[in-house]
Parts: sequence; structure tokens; C-alpha cells
Amino acid sequence: MTSELKKIKRIYVVLIILSAFMIIARVINIFSYSFDNEGLEQYFLHFVQRIMMHYPIYQNPEIFPFENCLYTPIYPYLLSIAMQLVNIDPTIDIHKMYVFGRLITSVFIGIQFIYLYKLLSYFIASKKTMFILFLVFAMLLTGHLFSIRPDALKLLFYTLFLYYSIGYFYYKKSITNVIIASICAVAAIYTKQDAAIYICIALLSLFITTSPIKKVILISFAIGISCLLIFGILYLMYDYAIISNLILFNLQAVKKTSQSYTIYFILLSIIRTLPLLLILLYNIIQLYKQKEYRNINGFIVISTCLTYIYAHFALLRAAASLNYLYELNVLFVMNMAIYIQNKG
Repeated sequence: MTSELKKIKRIYVVLIILSAFMIIARVINIFSYSFDNEGLEQYFLHFVQRIMMHYPIYQNPEIFPFENCLYTPIYPYLLSIAMQLVNIDPTIDIHKMYVFGRLITSVFIGIQFIYLYKLLSYFIASKKTMFILFLVFAMLLTGHLFSIRPDALKLLFYTLFLYYSIGYFYYKKSITNVIIASICAVAAIYTKQDAAIYICIALLSLFITTSPIKKVILISFAIGISCLLIFGILYLMYDYAIISNLILFNLQAVKKTSQSYTIYFILLSIIRTLPLLLILLYNIIQLYKQKEYRNINGFIVISTCLTYIYAHFALLRAAASLNYLYELNVLFVMNMAIYIQNKG
């Protein structure tokens, strides 16, 4: 065995050990008695309890008891249904609720990696390369994704939307692909509403890099109408409270950025993703040289550029955190796959 192969083998051993450590740490956290591993778990579990006890989750946040639910409803309703199926008592089995909720999140993450594998398979075939890209993706994730929060489910729906959209526009023109992509887009938005921006960015990128354009317009129209119809149903159920919670109370921004900790998240993100940003710049240069951007590579590169800009502006929002960058992480890893493909 040559010295170069020995070095590569050592690197893989280190990566495997690191991966094993991360998995063990996350598994231990699932069974933790902490009421908040990260990301205000108790806040989201409270709404699951309310649903299981037949109370509304959207109330007028401007009157007593001043409760607010700032997120769209799919996640707490899905979690409450799952907990009812295993006969968890929301007033007694509190630790069971935490453990079960974290286990459900782990399932979402597992499916996320399956579809990330499928996405990366469009560009690379090497299992070793895939493992490294998986590890890069895992290292970019923060604790929010592994907690009782809607982030993991939203990211899964976003990834599914990407996978089936790419399948339809660049590979197989199957009506099944476009239907699933549209459903996943709507589901992502009603799991956590900031997904609407990332879905719009992806649709805009499809508009730029595919033809015929009318199909992108039709899909965008279908997603938009579906979202409006669902919002109408929620308004009939909760009246003005749905507007107060999902829209008005989410219109928060940092007025004095120099006095806000969120500015440090922007700096941290730029520093820790700098190598990935350089890879993105390389891919942009390659597209420019090739004079051809109406393909899957153009879609991913343009989506990444627009998502990078928006995600870092979004970090100026009050109470922002690095979980605002999860969609960008998926696109960054896909950019790495394009880079590896170009290098041959």
C-alpha cells in the first residue's frame, strides 16, 4: 500500500469515528430529561398538548393569556396524531412525549438522508464521495434539526420538492413527479412558513433554467392557489387569530444591527461556509465559460446564489439562528457534487 493510500485510509477512519461520535451523541440526547435540548422544544410540545386536549393552537395573542403560535400547523398536528396512536397521555407522559417527538424527528432526518443520496446520485456515483458529502452536510446542521421543532420536517419536504422537480424538468416528464413536487412544496410551507421564500427561489431558478416556461408558471400557480385555499380554511377555523399569529407577529426585524447578536450568526455562517462559497464561485465561472445555464447545474447554482443572499438577510430577523440556513446546506452539498463532477 502506497503512502498516499495510507493517508486516505487514515482520513476515512477519522471520518468514521467522527460520524459515530455524532450519531451516539444525538441518540443519547433523544432520551434526555432536558425540557429543551435546543430550539424551545417546550414551546412546540405545548401546542401538541393543546391539540391532544382539544384546545385551539391559534388564539388572539393580544389578549390574556397572550399565547402565540408563530408557525403553520402541519407539524404539531402530525405529532399529536402520532402520539395519540401510541396512547401517550399529554398530561402525564411528558417525558414520553419528548422522547417520542425526538424519535419522530430522527425518522424525518433518516428519510432526509435517503433523498439527499438520491439528489446527489444525479451527479456522482462513488459511495466514498457520497459518504464525505453526507458528513459535510451533517457538520453544517445544528441542534435545532434534531429537536422537537418543525425544521426537520420542513427540510425534508423541501428536499422532496427539489428531487421531484429536478426529476420532472431535467429527466422524466412524469405527471407523478410534478404532482408530488407541488404537494411537497405546499406541505413545506404549512410546516414552517419561511419555506415559501425558498420554494419561490427554486421556482424562479426553474423559470430561468428550464423550458417551456409555461410549465413552471402552471406549477407556481397551482402551489400558490393551494396555499391560499388552505389559508382560507384556517381563517374560517381561527378567524383573525390566524393572521395575527402567522403574519403580524412574524413581522419582526432587528432595528439596530450593531446591538444584535444575530449579526454574529451572519459572520459565523460566512466563515464556516467559506470553502463551500468558493466552490460555488468556481461553479459560476464554469457556467459562464460554458455559455450554457439551462440545465440542472444552472438550476442548482442559481438557486444556491439566491438562497445564500436571502438566508443571510433573514438572519437579521429577531431571534434568528443558523437553522435559517438548512435549505442552503442542501444546495451547498449539491454544489460540491457538481464541482466533483466537473473535476471528473
